[in-house]
Amino acid sequence: MIGLVASTAYLGWSLMAKELVDRQADRALAAMGLADAPRFSVPMPLNTLLWRVVAMTPSGYVMGERSLVADTGPMHFRGFSSNTQALGEVAGFDSVRRLTWFNRGFMRARLVDDDLMLSDLRMGLEPDYNFNFVVAHRENGKWQPIVPRQVQAAYRAPVARDQIGAVLAQMWQRIWHEPRSTALTGDLQDAGAPAAVPASAAR
Repeated sequence: MIGLVASTAYLGWSLMAKELVDRQADRALAAMGLADAPRFSVPMPLNTLLWRVVAMTPSGYVMGERSLVADTGPMHFRGFSSNTQALGEVAGFDSVRRLTWFNRGFMRARLVDDDLMLSDLRMGLEPDYNFNFVVAHRENGKWQPIVPRQVQAAYRAPVARDQIGAVLAQMWQRIWHEPRSTALTGDLQDAGAPAAVPASAAR
């Protein structure tokens, strides 16, 4: 009985917290001209006090955080680029259609040498996401479909395991402290601008 009450209370709080975050995000995105942008909000790992909101833009996506403990002012977003031009060119590939259906279009496209890698923005933390797939190879200036190949997120690599504690510590600090920055920052670029990384940075 106690477990049922606790789980019901937790669910109720989570829904209320999401509503509070979505309300702030809607206001901020509308002020940025992104009132109709596709978006989602999720709690950060292991808590429901710090939330992440992602909205898609013509050139990539914007991301904001909201602490229900510390934040009092308007919600602020950072912009990130995605290779929307390449993504549009491969949109008809079977593997890309399946991924788009699964993640509802919330994905980042990056060039890794001559390969196109798609990352599910709903799962993971910037810049490393849990699910990354190489879906196409560029040869003689044209994209060729390939058998999708999953790429391990950098933070999951053995050499990066000691960084998890630092990430959790930063998250804990963010819950209790509102950042000083009050402006949209990041690497938001024009629509279709290439987002490319060296192969070593993607593994």
